[in-house]
Amino acid sequence: MSALYNPNSNLDEENLIAFLANGSKIPSDGKYIDAYNEVFEILKTIFQGASGYPNFIKRRNVVSEVTTKAKLDKLTKKAVIEYLSALYDDLVIDKKKNYSDYVEQASLDLYSAVLGQERVVLSHIESNLQDFKNNVSLDPERQKYAEQLISIFQHGTLTEKAFLYTMIGKVLEGSLSQARKSIGGNLAEKIIHTLLDKQQFNVKSQDGSETATNTDLVVITDQGKHCIAVQLSTNDRMRLSTDEYGKDSTNYLVSLNGCTVSKKSLTDISLQRMSTWMRESVEYGKVIPFYVGRDIFIEQVRNTFKKKFLEEIEPYLTVETLKHINFSQETIELVEHVSSGGLKDNPVKIEQLKTSMYLALWATQCTLSFEDFVARLS
Repeated sequence: MSALYNPNSNLDEENLIAFLANGSKIPSDGKYIDAYNEVFEILKTIFQGASGYPNFIKRRNVVSEVTTKAKLDKLTKKAVIEYLSALYDDLVIDKKKNYSDYVEQASLDLYSAVLGQERVVLSHIESNLQDFKNNVSLDPERQKYAEQLISIFQHGTLTEKAFLYTMIGKVLEGSLSQARKSIGGNLAEKIIHTLLDKQQFNVKSQDGSETATNTDLVVITDQGKHCIAVQLSTNDRMRLSTDEYGKDSTNYLVSLNGCTVSKKSLTDISLQRMSTWMRESVEYGKVIPFYVGRDIFIEQVRNTFKKKFLEEIEPYLTVETLKHINFSQETIELVEHVSSGGLKDNPVKIEQLKTSMYLALWATQCTLSFEDFVARLS
């Protein structure tokens, strides 16, 4: 078995960190790459996984009397729900803020708490690793590696310590980034669940109840069933969302785009997907989800795509006609008329104009702020 650190040996395979930290002697035969990969895999056994260092630190720093993960998860969930309820009452009931303000503040506060947990995991690794080794039951191999890591921190050179911290940081980020995405999505769902609960809606979720749909939340009203998919930001999961909805429901894709915690901007939305959704709705009668987001973001979406379409169609219309475009069925007929007239010999331009039109129609007909969303459910 290779060793991360053995000051009594000159063999590279028994001093992997020392070998890798000496960057001036990188061999060309792949030995360095092999050693790097081996160290990375060794560190993963300590700094990733359910019984790894991050989970130990998080559990240790929450409540000392919590002895099982199940209890900790239950406690955390209860605290989040109680906090969101209190925040809603403070902002919306007492201070008369709007729903978008509540979603923005709630997501900021909860995501800050997540990042605070990460800071705890990334801080004081040397002393925390000793605590981890002393309080977690490790198999002999992991125990040996943990002891070698502690030995490097205590006796290694500055170069070796710096390299080790860099490697540990890479491994931890792999674990923390996945947890961040998962936790972020769960928190977004709880934020919207609380918003709907406060309106006295009958809200069901996949967490503990049967919804007969794969969406995150379902609201039942006198008008029928409303299926709601919730995302921290609109990107990876958006393509899957249309397959998650019920077939006999009004559907919504709720995103925290426009909130500070979402890194996605308007240009990161899959515009091709939105255009295709609207085209399928118009040409094939397909039911598509409403897109729900923060008020300032929805306003930006609407203004951007209305302006873009008007600029593209302007050369083919009179000023008077341009004034009366209302982004409804008449707009579709108008583009069809222009396509069969002035653009009939330019199929590329026709397709560009139609794509722009569908985006404008989607932005004006299928987007809702959180205020619009709640009003529509009521």
